[in-house]
Amino acid sequence: MLVVDGRLEVVGPSISDRSGLRKYEYLRFRDPSGKDALIKDVMALELVASYLVPDITGRFIFGDRGMIKLIAMKIGDKVVDDCDKWREEKKAGFLAAAIITGLPFAVGLGAALFKNGVIFFMAVLFALPAWLWAFFVIFVPHLKYAIPAQSEIDQALGQE
Repeated sequence: MLVVDGRLEVVGPSISDRSGLRKYEYLRFRDPSGKDALIKDVMALELVASYLVPDITGRFIFGDRGMIKLIAMKIGDKVVDDCDKWREEKKAGFLAAAIITGLPFAVGLGAALFKNGVIFFMAVLFALPAWLWAFFVIFVPHLKYAIPAQSEIDQALGQE
């Protein structure tokens, strides 16, 4: 988890998708001592993204494992938090990755157990490479995109 205290100086160009995810090329902050911090390739969901305008001052909480995600911020006494939605996104992605990677494996395993040589050969020939690709490209990277625990976020925002 990365915590930035200070003023949001510049909001770089961004694009959004249909699910409400917005990706910023960069965000530039100035801390109270006058030092600048540039954070590149930041992702934010709708609620937090709606507050990202230049010249706001506060505490910004980023998830920094895997993709850099702006997950919460405190502006004055107002706390803006997309943690639950990030966790829902992670669960949905995990389920999709498990289905994509598990289905070809289950077909191949079933064919092997029931000694159906044609299905087993087809599973090995077509499904196994697809499963290996999906496992390493989708499933494994998805595991490292952790969202900090709510207690850690609350502590960083000074709510405990």
